[in-house]
Amino acid sequence: MKYKYYTILFLLYLPFLLIQYFTTKPTKLLEHTEIETVEQIYRMHQYPPYAYRLANIIEARSEFRIFFKLEKNFISSFDISNFFNSYRIFLLPIFLIGYFEIIKKYPKETLFFSFLPIVLLTIIGHQNLYGPISLYPIMLLSIIIGLLKLANKWI
Repeated sequence: MKYKYYTILFLLYLPFLLIQYFTTKPTKLLEHTEIETVEQIYRMHQYPPYAYRLANIIEARSEFRIFFKLEKNFISSFDISNFFNSYRIFLLPIFLIGYFEIIKKYPKETLFFSFLPIVLLTIIGHQNLYGPISLYPIMLLSIIIGLLKLANKWI
């Protein structure tokens, strides 16, 4: 019975993940842009002279290029300016109150449905016209729960 609800929640969440996947221009993990090449050269010059070979090993290997791009995508997943523009920053405390309230009641489910889009955004990147649409359901639910909690506290 419990897994039935998880399946229904996942099926409701799936369209957002698919929209995110099909509308996002994927990050090319093995190709460098000019800016990334300049960053790579800058990082190589940060190594001490005796570690020049180590710098070449780390910076030239494709595994490390992929790692650096995935790391950049992962960190961009938590960029608050993607979610809360300057005119919506007042929603951030309400979102946090609601999110932690949901985590207290349903920790496993909340973390699963939060990390699922973060994993997707980490792999494919963030170049999308609609923003991180796969995170909108959990954000909206958290804001609603936060508003309800504040309303119950004041009323």
